[in-house]
Amino acid sequence: MLVFVIVIIWRLNAVLGTGGSTNNKNNDTYGFGLDDRDKNRNKNIGSKGQRANVAPARPPLRVVANGETPKTADELTNIRGLDPSFDARLFIENASNAYEIILRCFSEHDRKTLKPLVSAEVYQGFDQVMKSREQEGHSLRTEIISVDRAEIADVELDGSVARITINFEASLASALTDSAGEVLEGGLENINNNKDLWSFERDLKKKNPIWVLVATESV
Repeated sequence: MLVFVIVIIWRLNAVLGTGGSTNNKNNDTYGFGLDDRDKNRNKNIGSKGQRANVAPARPPLRVVANGETPKTADELTNIRGLDPSFDARLFIENASNAYEIILRCFSEHDRKTLKPLVSAEVYQGFDQVMKSREQEGHSLRTEIISVDRAEIADVELDGSVARITINFEASLASALTDSAGEVLEGGLENINNNKDLWSFERDLKKKNPIWVLVATESV
């Protein structure tokens, strides 16, 4: 059974976007519009906005950085031609952090952090779902146990606009509760293995080289 957060994102089938740079004033260390504060928040804050208990060490993320097909390999070479600093392994690691933070923001209704990471259209979709939960007095708690695997599934280059699709495999648990805290769906004791395709896009000629999420799909 798919975690509800993933199902909702899959249904949105929408576009995400923002701007920034790895050397900009926001100290973006991800290349996805996320700074050190977001990194620390993701590690230390639980899904109820409280400080989380120290969790056991996660298994190392399995990163597959090389293209699986001649087309993918060629396009990665073309991307490096436009941006010599591009590193596939670092890209995947940063995309994995963005994956976790976006899921957490949506679960926690953290609109302030979420909004700059998504386009107006996608934010509207996320916001509608969050408002619906709020009106019904429901809460969604999501626990990201681990992102176990991340690999480049596809690469496209249209002029200076690059799109890279990442295949994520993650262990997640979620529970939808009512205003009294009664579980309506799911349960944090149920760990689900999820496979998702997330596509990130960037205009390589722009001064603010931020990769933004432009499509999601559960597989």
